[in-house]
Amino acid sequence: MVIGLGWFLFRSPYFQIETVKIIGTDAQAAAGFAQDLEGKNIFLLNQTTIETGLIKAFPPISSVTIIRGLPHSIHLQVTLRKPKLKWLTNSTQSIIDEAGYVFDQGDSSDYQSF
Repeated sequence: MVIGLGWFLFRSPYFQIETVKIIGTDAQAAAGFAQDLEGKNIFLLNQTTIETGLIKAFPPISSVTIIRGLPHSIHLQVTLRKPKLKWLTNSTQSIIDEAGYVFDQGDSSDYQSF
């Protein structure tokens, strides 16, 4: 019985992710990463792996919270880094957060008002 329950929770198609919604950003890079989660088991998601992957895909993300909507959906609540400093070196603009992390480079229109 335990084996059957384990198979049902972790291997059956009943708990495969069909819908991923990102809350907190409209970035295409983050959406692309989220699409890769479709078809995976909702219980086998790892918070650290998801957060690391999303930050790698879209560096302005500071943290991610996973909200599981059983049985088929997840919501990824992202918190974006807050720019504190623009740094110009050899005509390359870098955006730096309060921890000193460079999370964006180039002449992005997202930070023109900053």
